[in-house]
Parts: sequence; structure tokens; C-alpha cells
Amino acid sequence: FPPRLINVIRRRVPPHHVERVVLEAGLYDPRTAHALGLVDEIAADPLAVARAHLDRLAANPRPAFSATKRQLRGDSLPMSDAQARWFHDDLVPAWVAPEVKALLTARLTKR
Repeated sequence: FPPRLINVIRRRVPPHHVERVVLEAGLYDPRTAHALGLVDEIAADPLAVARAHLDRLAANPRPAFSATKRQLRGDSLPMSDAQARWFHDDLVPAWVAPEVKALLTARLTKR
């Protein structure tokens, strides 16, 4: 996974589920995704729930909200030069290997 993405996963997915989620690389049904901490809730009308949530967030003063959000997420986004080199030199080639592409294609066409 790209370093920034793995940092977000480590922050968002409960620690006892991180390895399963990352190493299993599965596609999960909504209930399993919720149990693993990948989604916050399951709703009959997800669009309405999302809009209501965004409306609540938008009601906050923008400068304070933005600063607080940056403070909360600040350490999950930076990538060091060493991480960037490792990502480009080692990880990308591994993820674009023919066997990975074949596996992803097979999993995605099952649905």
C-alpha cells in the first residue's frame, strides 16, 4: 500500500483488524465492513445519512474546523523522502506485477 494510505488505514481501522484488512485484501459485505471498522454505519438511505452528516459538519466555523481537522490528521499524510523512494522503487513494481493484476482482475470480475 502507498505509505499515506497505510497510515490512514492504521488510524481508521481498529488495531486488532488492521492486519486482516490489509493482508486479506478482501471485498467485504456491509455488515463485515462495519464489524471491521471500515465503515461507520450501515443505512437504508446512505445518501441521506451522508448529507445530514455533512450538513452537521458544515455548520461548524470553517477556519476552526479546518485547523482541527489538519491537527487530527496531520501525521497521517506526510511522507518522508525515504518512504517516497521505497514506494516508487519497491512497492509500485510489486503491486503492478502480472500476478497481482491477474488476482485483482479475478476478484473484481466475480462480483
